[in-house]
Amino acid sequence: MTVKIEKASLNLFVPDTEKAMTLYEKIFDAKKIELTTTDTMKSGRFSIGESLFALADEQPENGGKSPLTLKGTPLCIQLICNNVEELVEKTLAAGCILEMPITVVPNKFKVANIKDPFGFVWSISEVYAN
Repeated sequence: MTVKIEKASLNLFVPDTEKAMTLYEKIFDAKKIELTTTDTMKSGRFSIGESLFALADEQPENGGKSPLTLKGTPLCIQLICNNVEELVEKTLAAGCILEMPITVVPNKFKVANIKDPFGFVWSISEVYAN
């Protein structure tokens, strides 16, 4: 039997799932799929465009640590949009930090990197041709 992988998604560990969900809804127009709260933790799922994400409160005992706990992140989440300038402004107004200003790669794309309050770096890109 050959294993078929249907899709991939990211699981993001954060200090507070509800706050992260609210922020992503505000800045990325994320669509909440579910939010589950128990006595010991919160978790949820959301989509941005066609991409699926999972969120969960940190679980260091199971290896689930946020970028804030790790003091950095080894990855960058790329979002492709139709207006880099507008989306970057929206993220900065919500408390994100500009890590890399808007950079133009001629005849390819514009890109900027922002860091959200939970430590994740988002690469905001716009494909275009001059």
